[in-house]
Amino acid sequence: MRTAICILTALVLLCYSSSGQGTLKGKIVDTAAKQPLALATVTIFKAADTALITYRLSNPDGEFRVPSLPFNTECRVVISFSGYAVYRKTFTLTQAEPQLDLA
Repeated sequence: MRTAICILTALVLLCYSSSGQGTLKGKIVDTAAKQPLALATVTIFKAADTALITYRLSNPDGEFRVPSLPFNTECRVVISFSGYAVYRKTFTLTQAEPQLDLA
């Protein structure tokens, strides 16, 4: 039983590492006042079925970084901050382009 669990764990880790991982990053700034927006919510969904992949908050400088995103999967980022319009963008990360910078 213990061997089966170890093998299953190894297979899951192998599949996870072979699927690839990309990164989304950016900076959220009020365009009128030129001030960073701290603690804005950055949410990543699968575009096909809107299943939540992950979310992060921007830091005090308005910057965010979302690692470990899947390759070759159409995703949608939704950035929201109280009192501001919601930003939405659909994107796909690949091995050739593993990072998207929204700054």
